[in-house]
Amino acid sequence: MSNKVLSQDEINSVLNAVQQGKLDLSDENTDLPKEQPVKDFDLLKQDQISRGRLPGIYMIFDRLSRHLQVNLSSSLRKTVEVHAEYASIMKYSECINQVVNSACFVIVRTPPLRGLSMIIFERVLVYSLLNSYFGGPSDGSIGNRTGNEQDFTPIELRMIAKFTELVFDGMIKSWNPVVNMTAEIMQIETNPQFVMIVPNHDLVVNSVMEVRLDGMQGSISVITPYSSIEPIKQKLSTGFQADLVETDHRWMTQFKDEMMATPVNTKVSLGKATIDMSEFQKLRVNDVIVLNSYRSNPLKLEVEGIPKFTGFPVVHAGSMGLRIEERLNDTSDI
Repeated sequence: MSNKVLSQDEINSVLNAVQQGKLDLSDENTDLPKEQPVKDFDLLKQDQISRGRLPGIYMIFDRLSRHLQVNLSSSLRKTVEVHAEYASIMKYSECINQVVNSACFVIVRTPPLRGLSMIIFERVLVYSLLNSYFGGPSDGSIGNRTGNEQDFTPIELRMIAKFTELVFDGMIKSWNPVVNMTAEIMQIETNPQFVMIVPNHDLVVNSVMEVRLDGMQGSISVITPYSSIEPIKQKLSTGFQADLVETDHRWMTQFKDEMMATPVNTKVSLGKATIDMSEFQKLRVNDVIVLNSYRSNPLKLEVEGIPKFTGFPVVHAGSMGLRIEERLNDTSDI
């Protein structure tokens, strides 16, 4: 902005122009910033929440895809590939709009997470899993039925519940580093209009996994309300070493078996004696060397050079042996 001061003649010229209407003083021609309209801010509206990155979510659902691959392959007795496609935070209405019409919606509870969650099976994937389970082809159809039909038979609903239990197993293991989760099925629906787990404008975490089975491809989605994970958001905002929390019992059993089959060297010393070189040169057959131990003293059994037991010498089955008398617990002074 210029610091120039107007002279008296210039001030008089401006006043005359204003009086004669030659100078437009409307707001449109001023350089002053226009006043912006005030917008309402709703603190309870979830779409105004910062959608920051939650590394823990991606780690959890990556582990879920791996657990689900193992569970499905074991249940169907054939190779099933499961890949974590993406996990994103979006409005519930946007999430439902992305779902194909021919899908199966399983509403579930996952305490201690609040509210309801939902697992969505693509219908063609359901039929492929059913066919594979009962020994049929994995072509996404059953008999003359197509993937667009809306109703499932009671047997199919029971099998869908079984497949959901496999997802539950993976979810419980995947969430275990964060929360001790349990899961139960509340309802199974085929119409998305009947699966309003949260209002349309609320945020949800939509995690999609791609399943490939004998050339067929389908998806399984897990939808979790943002309000459910908000109490533990701090744990999910930083990465965690999930692999260190879960115990691989199969590896532990194999390691224990290998360790138990490892041979170890054991040794029992009768005693020690110190002689000089002249005495050593005079040694002959039937000579006796006096040791530093007595007959009544127990002998020490060493395992890989570490004293572990004490006992007394015996003859067993024609061979020399040691009868264990005591276990040495404190070997610090031995």
